[in-house]
Amino acid sequence: MTTPTVPLIVHRAEEYTSAGEVFGQMSTDTVTTHSALVAVLTAYKGMAGSDSVGTEWAAGYDEAAQLAISTSSTLATACGQTRDLIVVSAYNHQVAEAAADLRELPAPPMPSLLSDPCLPETAPSAAGDGIPEPFGWSLIKDLVGWAWPNGHQDQLNGAKAAWHTASSDFRTVAGAVPSAVGLLANQQSPEIEIGIQTCNTRQSDLNALADVCQALGDACGEYAHHLDEAHSKILDELKDIAIETVAAETAFAILAPVTATLSEWVGNVALVARITTKARRIATIIAELAAKAAKIVADVVRPLVQRLKPLVEKIRTWVQAARTKFLGRSGPTALYSRGGALTNREVLEGNIGLTRDMDTIEHYAQLAGIDLRGAKIEILDDADTISYLDFQGAIARTDALGVQLGPAAFQDAETLVRTLAHENVHVRQYAEGKINSMTRALEDEAYAAEDGFVDTWRRNTQ
Repeated sequence: MTTPTVPLIVHRAEEYTSAGEVFGQMSTDTVTTHSALVAVLTAYKGMAGSDSVGTEWAAGYDEAAQLAISTSSTLATACGQTRDLIVVSAYNHQVAEAAADLRELPAPPMPSLLSDPCLPETAPSAAGDGIPEPFGWSLIKDLVGWAWPNGHQDQLNGAKAAWHTASSDFRTVAGAVPSAVGLLANQQSPEIEIGIQTCNTRQSDLNALADVCQALGDACGEYAHHLDEAHSKILDELKDIAIETVAAETAFAILAPVTATLSEWVGNVALVARITTKARRIATIIAELAAKAAKIVADVVRPLVQRLKPLVEKIRTWVQAARTKFLGRSGPTALYSRGGALTNREVLEGNIGLTRDMDTIEHYAQLAGIDLRGAKIEILDDADTISYLDFQGAIARTDALGVQLGPAAFQDAETLVRTLAHENVHVRQYAEGKINSMTRALEDEAYAAEDGFVDTWRRNTQ
């Protein structure tokens, strides 16, 4: 059996930590962009109006807008957690270097983790009270058969500008990723590859959100344009009705407050016919507006929903895994088994090594004389979780909730025995209340225990 090799580690502490802080600033900038966008959308709630055309457009728009806002909020958290993962990984290297230094250097200060920004994930509906009916509308609305399209084109254009600004800002934030990747690329450690992949994924997510924001802005602007055209045409028709109905502007001003039905004050049959024709034209204008609004929803908005749903779910899954599996449980004071010839991903994707189940664990623990009673053991196999483990350059970890074994712990028999021996020491240390941020002595004790159990395993397998 070949003894597992230990990968060469090249760690440049300041650059490694600086890569994390790039994402810290990205999180801050994303929060700023998100907050500004939500403020505008809140100010322009109801911008599409309450008529049937506006509410139909708003129904499609609202779904996409809510998903975009939720994605933005979650991405702000994801950028912050990416920062935390990088600076914690840099800290772990610093701890290892201090532990290996014969001068017995003091442990480096533990990094502080960012708090989740807890941003709003919803925005008010675009449907709501719109602009008032124009002068003269009450005279012909029963003939038109449609409600006055009372959306507010100025507010729609304001929302367009806000979405486009957010799109530009998210692209700017995404543009910071290469600097972080460059700093990480100067390191040499097993977790660097997955770290760079995580950074590039965040960049891709931000650019995808920027595309969505641009399209939502376009949808607002396009509907505003069609609405403005419809308003202009309708007002022209109403003006013609006013001219034909009264002999002079003054006379129309006198008749306008009257709320009686058309038949009560219009006695000229020919005039009624002309007004009916105008009403039909207005109905056609609104029907055309409805068709254009529906086309915007079908061609622009609904495809955004289909793009956003998997995007936000992917980011939420990542954030939750980071929070519950790593950062949220015990932070950088968790204890790890490091090294191994293969990463967790390589073992999982290649289906390499021992069978990954409790029977295998119990078998090798018994051969090595490792007492696992009282130890809660979890075998990790989901892609997101093992990615974080690889990000830490680890094959297993122990925290207050128990032991988590990555696929790489099972890459061969000796690696599994060493890992079980190592993590079992940490279980005892937790039980005895010895765990604190000064992990050097704790890790020294765990590493020192490995060889004895390996010797026992070898004797029992000869």
